[in-house]
Amino acid sequence: MPVLCSDQRDGQECPSYENRTMPDRSLTREEVRAVDRRAIDEFGMTGLVLMENAGQGAAERLIKLGINGLIVVCAGKGNNGGDGFVIAR
Repeated sequence: MPVLCSDQRDGQECPSYENRTMPDRSLTREEVRAVDRRAIDEFGMTGLVLMENAGQGAAERLIKLGINGLIVVCAGKGNNGGDGFVIAR
């Protein structure tokens, strides 16, 4: 499944994220919210695109880590619940 972009033209996909390395640390809740807000406000991305990309990135990371058996995804009704459903899909 290709990574979704808010600005896909002529059927082009976004650049692959496969070769990117994980950061040395995780972002705080406030930092994640700031990144999401900037993506929406400055780059015109929708919440749906952010959710799809986050879920897809997490699923690809699991595969890259060698997780190839069954997994359990617990997804609630909050904002991260949508990401969880994308991972499960």
